[in-house]
Amino acid sequence: MAEIQDQRFKTILKEFFPEFMELFFPQIAPRIDFANVNWLPQELFADPPTGSKHAIDMLAQVSFQDRDDQRIQELILIHIEIEARDSVESLRRRMYEYWHQLWKKYPDQPIMPIGLYLNVGLDGIGQDRFEVFFDQRRRLTFEYDYIGLPGLSGEAYVQSPNLLAVGLSALMRAPREQRVRLALSALEEITSRRESEYRRYLLVECVQAYAPLDPSQRIELTSLLNESGGVGPIMKTLAEQCVEEGRQEGRQEGRQEGRQEEQGAFRAYLIRVLERKFGTLSQEWRERVMSLAIDQLYALGEQMLVVNSLDELA
Repeated sequence: MAEIQDQRFKTILKEFFPEFMELFFPQIAPRIDFANVNWLPQELFADPPTGSKHAIDMLAQVSFQDRDDQRIQELILIHIEIEARDSVESLRRRMYEYWHQLWKKYPDQPIMPIGLYLNVGLDGIGQDRFEVFFDQRRRLTFEYDYIGLPGLSGEAYVQSPNLLAVGLSALMRAPREQRVRLALSALEEITSRRESEYRRYLLVECVQAYAPLDPSQRIELTSLLNESGGVGPIMKTLAEQCVEEGRQEGRQEGRQEGRQEEQGAFRAYLIRVLERKFGTLSQEWRERVMSLAIDQLYALGEQMLVVNSLDELA
């Protein structure tokens, strides 16, 4: 899988956070108050040797119930780090360094660190560790939970009642000759569920973006989707649908009230789509969208369908 920009995956995990915890941590999930999840701002930590800044991926503050007395709750932090590289060594050290910095900042709140590997399977679900040795003695051992998606069986998850599991199944282990069929099965299952369009679109995009298919397999998948009568109508991504709606509404208003109204309507759609795909826009980005001419707005709408971050937009 090519280098992956994490923003799309962060959006998915925030939207499906209860499903994520229920799927991979079923003993802990029932004790979390998912109605009041506080996603903390991205933490920036300095790297002492170089002075460079590193940002953790996701940090949720949640209320956690006591095992014996459900009336007693405490605040805990759940730290999720997404690793798209083909190795584990760099993440192991970072998980410890991030935990240490968070522990110093939030000394009274337990921290649950989770590493999510997109390209390394390990044992699928387990605990990994960062260790430091000196003079043949172990001086430090730090353990964290991990999920290695390629280490899990896609076939075991594609029919799961947990909708996130269905979306992630296409990223899991499958023989090469079965990957196209697995991706198709995941898409069919996602589009058949009685869920909001937004949540289904997020997972459709997940399968499209992350399924480990080579170019010939993607062509095969497209052909099978075209033959499938039930999947086709919903296979437009959320962004594609909103851009098209924006074009139509803007043009309709433009015919009725002039070019200025057309631009205003389409700007509203673009801002909506950009924030759904990349998160809350800065004031600078909002002003940029507001300043574009109609042809530039359409070009921006088309370009954002194929990029993974705001930095890639021209």
